[in-house]
Amino acid sequence: MKKITIMILILAGIAVSASALSVWVGPNAYYGKAITPDSVTASSVPNVKLEDLAFGAEGRLYLGPLAGSVSAEYLGSKKIIILTDAGLNLNLLIFRFGLGIGPNFGIDLNGGKGALGGNLRATAELKLGRIAAGLSWFSMVEFNKASIAEAFKKPYGFLGATLTFRL
Repeated sequence: MKKITIMILILAGIAVSASALSVWVGPNAYYGKAITPDSVTASSVPNVKLEDLAFGAEGRLYLGPLAGSVSAEYLGSKKIIILTDAGLNLNLLIFRFGLGIGPNFGIDLNGGKGALGGNLRATAELKLGRIAAGLSWFSMVEFNKASIAEAFKKPYGFLGATLTFRL
């Protein structure tokens, strides 16, 4: 009887967790060069060309306030970067804000050496039913206190737009 009760509790926990699970996928585009908030001015925005952008796809998994995501970006010259992160998100009415940290992997399709690093990511989205549109910012970091602190003191990184659809 004790084993059956434990199994029922485990299955109920899995069912509750699965019902709270939310999966979103879609395309994204990032400005292909690292920027700082100081360098973003109204006069420089019209100078952005299609070749300045990196395009890719993104998948996100939400479980209440917890979130995980993976993005793959084609950087041109046969280079791909895969960004993964896990973190927290906050839903306020039709807005969703998130902050995460995780590893990234650089892949050189020319046969060059791959790269391993870390990233901090911030997202802000507008949710309209099963569609969400928003902005993402990620900074490349090393997994040590000094590098992460530097990313917050002097932010630099990649700004992009995402459009995701709930599955």
